[in-house]
Amino acid sequence: MSFIGIITDKKNESDIVNCLHNNFNRKNIKETVIIINNKNINNIKNIKFDSLLINKKLTGQTDVIKKLLSNSNNLIINSDIDTGLNTIENTNSNVITYGFNPKSTVTASSLENDDALICIQRNIKNTNNNVLEPQEIKVQKIDKSNNPYIIMSVEILTLLYDS
Repeated sequence: MSFIGIITDKKNESDIVNCLHNNFNRKNIKETVIIINNKNINNIKNIKFDSLLINKKLTGQTDVIKKLLSNSNNLIINSDIDTGLNTIENTNSNVITYGFNPKSTVTASSLENDDALICIQRNIKNTNNNVLEPQEIKVQKIDKSNNPYIIMSVEILTLLYDS
């Protein structure tokens, strides 16, 4: 079992966690999800995250954040916000971007009432070293969340850990 760290705004925490748990339970994925915030960041600075989801600007704690980034295999980053990360180019991690930016690894093609169509624009290697090739994937919205960023980020994590 591996650890997934999530750095996001307080208002999106519960939506991301609920949606992720629903997807993981449906696919029988057993990973540990840890929300990272200013209160607990110093307590978890030595944890090696398999995946680190970043959905907000990172301020302060620069050394701790650099350590978290260097200890993560997969960095999943919202490309539509300024995360304040300048050190990503120097990482050995697998960087996956998402958002409406046309250069993002994963974008939303269509957002309907009950489902969304997301587009993987470049190959992604999952945790079993299988390659997910460029494709469009229909995603049913399981939770009340209609936030396209939550939908994209949760689907990326689900694809990474689905065998």
